[in-house]
Amino acid sequence: MDQKFRKLESSIVAEFGQDSREYSEIWKLIEYTDLENQYRVKLLLEKFGYPEAEVVGTQAANVPCLVIHHSTDQALRHHYFPVFEDAANQGNLDSNLFLLFLERMYQLENGTHFKMESPYQIQDKIDTLIKVLQLRDPS
Repeated sequence: MDQKFRKLESSIVAEFGQDSREYSEIWKLIEYTDLENQYRVKLLLEKFGYPEAEVVGTQAANVPCLVIHHSTDQALRHHYFPVFEDAANQGNLDSNLFLLFLERMYQLENGTHFKMESPYQIQDKIDTLIKVLQLRDPS
């Protein structure tokens, strides 16, 4: 549902501009939908835990991370980091999506994109971001 409104954004900008009432209205809908989806994810994870990819399919298993990925609330992202890390380690969350989630955390905290010298493996970049973002206890 959230993609429905996001897909309209570019056509609204083209027709009315970013300073328009229409643009403001679409973003209100996007933000409302994001909050509604975050609440649903919270309830789902509390009641059932992270979905198993073998049970619900890979695409559905990625949904909780995708929903939280849209949030700019760093406290929310930090709250779900261990859940998503565990899901990725168990193969229930696509590692590329988990990397995207971490990269966005970095970008939100630092105002710039994380760069790492190539070549590297995805897991190397994940591990580096976790360390740089200090997402684990140092103990």
